[in-house]
Amino acid sequence: EDAIYPAGCTALMALGEASATGETIFLKNSDKLGSKTLEGPGYHMNKEINVVVDIQIDGEPRIVGVAAAGSTGLKMGLNDRGVVAGSNLARTKDLDEKRVDVTGMRAIDRAQLLRDGLTQSDAEGAMHLVVGKIASAPMSTPGSIEFVDGRRGFIIEGCYNGFGVEVVREGQVAARANHFILLKDLNGDHDSAGYSRYRRARELLDGNFGAVDREKMIAFSADHANGPGGHSICRHASHFE
Repeated sequence: EDAIYPAGCTALMALGEASATGETIFLKNSDKLGSKTLEGPGYHMNKEINVVVDIQIDGEPRIVGVAAAGSTGLKMGLNDRGVVAGSNLARTKDLDEKRVDVTGMRAIDRAQLLRDGLTQSDAEGAMHLVVGKIASAPMSTPGSIEFVDGRRGFIIEGCYNGFGVEVVREGQVAARANHFILLKDLNGDHDSAGYSRYRRARELLDGNFGAVDREKMIAFSADHANGPGGHSICRHASHFE
């Protein structure tokens, strides 16, 4: 039954004139996956514990990000060269068929890829590094990783057998939920929630083009249109699952 629990996360970005300041602004939220199997010292109330980590290694960019306690990878983060990153699970047909458990859903390898990308000085370098890695060893679960800096954004969609990259340029907006856009033929037949949340994210970004700022992004992260529940950007509910 763990395989059917919904994982919820959304990433939104606005670059250049798409934002209120002409700078890049990036939102990543993460509605926490809960399960009866998540018990013990590494978990709290049937959910993983998240911590903020500050990584300083001589000769490399300083990285600050959010990690699952005990993990070396990051769910979202940024470095001191101006690169920001986030990641999302994608609910595909293959994922449904494999009936991945909660441990698999937590996508430890994708978190490590995100951290590896943040060792680079710009978003393009991060994209090239990660694409090279997944070309040799595909992601263990389908999903996307977003890297953004002051000039461009890159959204990497990866699955068991391939990947695609969307380039987001100045003056553009983009979003991802738990749903592929480039590799859309792989999306699960019965999972409409990812598309509903993606469509709502684009409505918010397109409807506020040129006016997207920090406060609006915070409001977007708590948006309850089509919910609150599985089809809204904020998927909070009363039960830990």
